[in-house]
Amino acid sequence: MLERVLELADCDADLRAVAEAAALLAERDIAVWSGDYYALEVMERLGLPDGALRIGFVHYNTAEEVDRVLEAVAAL
Repeated sequence: MLERVLELADCDADLRAVAEAAALLAERDIAVWSGDYYALEVMERLGLPDGALRIGFVHYNTAEEVDRVLEAVAAL
């Protein structure tokens, strides 16, 4: 399990449109993905017609980078 990475998909209904959120994070030099990730039926069942905001952390991310991403997402 130590070789796995953490990925989060934010499905919060109060989150701005996922494409807009991804663009706002990109302005802060934070790379995330938005959309349905080829899982259109899953997103539809979850009530997420625009998909979700996906954030991936890997072994080379520092704690400071993770904090910066989480603070930026909280500010949306």
